[in-house]
Amino acid sequence: MQSNVKTTHLKPWLSFFLRLVLLVALCFALYQVQVKWLDFHALHLESPLWLCCAFLLVPLNLGVEWLRFKKSMEVCVGGSEELWDSFLQGLMVSFFTPSIFATTFGRMRLTQKQHTPALVFSGVYCGLAQFTVTLGFATLGASMLMHEVPINSLWIFLAVFLVSGTAFILNPRFILSLMKRFEFSFEWSIQQKAFLFGLSVLRYLVFSFQFHALLQAFGQDFSLHQVWVLMMSYGFITLSPSILFGKIVVREGIAVAVFSFFLYPKEPVFVAAFLTWLFNVVLPLIFAVLRILFRWKSLYS
Repeated sequence: MQSNVKTTHLKPWLSFFLRLVLLVALCFALYQVQVKWLDFHALHLESPLWLCCAFLLVPLNLGVEWLRFKKSMEVCVGGSEELWDSFLQGLMVSFFTPSIFATTFGRMRLTQKQHTPALVFSGVYCGLAQFTVTLGFATLGASMLMHEVPINSLWIFLAVFLVSGTAFILNPRFILSLMKRFEFSFEWSIQQKAFLFGLSVLRYLVFSFQFHALLQAFGQDFSLHQVWVLMMSYGFITLSPSILFGKIVVREGIAVAVFSFFLYPKEPVFVAAFLTWLFNVVLPLIFAVLRILFRWKSLYS
């Protein structure tokens, strides 16, 4: 019996490692392309302290994301070990899929079918809160740079921000109709939504500070102008399509393009964007894999 269970678990792990090999191959191929227009030999680590600061914020970012998940679920399901397992599973799925799939269907578990609607809709609201926060900051950044960028970018960010913010506050009808189809319903108070929104703002601030700290680490002096540019780049990254691996390369390419438009050096921006992804996607993935491995070891030893 245990042998059959282990075989069942082996198939997802085989798929996981095959995709990991694909990622390594993808990174190698892209490195061969990127090296033609990025001069990494000119890049030097100027301040290891700032690099350490960015790294030490990884647990805080992971903790904020866990609090967001718990907050989004408390109106539906009480805290339990199953919630923690679903959260870890979502971290693993986020490595391969867009965020909205990782936080909804990526957290579903076959042993918790009664919790499936709650997991899906909590992921929708978590994603909507973070999306609204990011577009809000992107709108702010574009407004501060409106004399340096095409005005259309400001109107696009503002329009999407208003639509997503309205949907988050007012519970759009299509979400309510889906809830009825699942025979599932809940009503969040304004205070609960405000708390989730606040956690999303905090998460944005944490990885934004990481990005600026990494730029500092590689010799880019901090400026307020840089803050507005980063806000704008996050807006473009958020609105860009995501297929695999948490927008790897797409994120770095957009960040380099936006910062290069304002004449910032490309190499520190590329490395800062890549390390931000590494710290906030890959390291949590490793943490989730190790926790699940220890769990399996205790179950089948």
